Amino acid sequence: MSHPPRNRTDSPLPDQRVEIEDRQGRIKDYGTDALLVAAAGDYGGIKPLDIGEPGPASALCGEPGYLYRAGDVQIPLTRNELLRLVFGALTADEYFKLREIYGEFPQISPQYYEPETGRAIQPKVRVPAH
Repeated sequence: MSHPPRNRTDSPLPDQRVEIEDRQGRIKDYGTDALLVAAAGDYGGIKPLDIGEPGPASALCGEPGYLYRAGDVQIPLTRNELLRLVFGALTADEYFKLREIYGEFPQISPQYYEPETGRAIQPKVRVPAH
């Protein structure tokens, strides 16, 4: 791995498990497939993702966000950033910033993003232009 892990937790979650924590410390526990389905309902405006109120500042933009945990990464992200991460649709700037802070991790691996350009390879939703 050319971008070694950084800023990781000492208590990794099991594979295929994701947690999202809100400002009050409430944790929503998802399987990765269940989160993808729930996120799709939120993205499409069908059923909002029930993840409480945002709290910690996003690692990407500094706005209030949620703690996203998967494996040994714990990343504060806004609701929209979280959805883009789940859908493999981060902007190149977001990809590079996450890689700089955390190193490579499964959700931003070369399977999903081109390491040289940060371009999402097969995003499930449209990648923002910025």
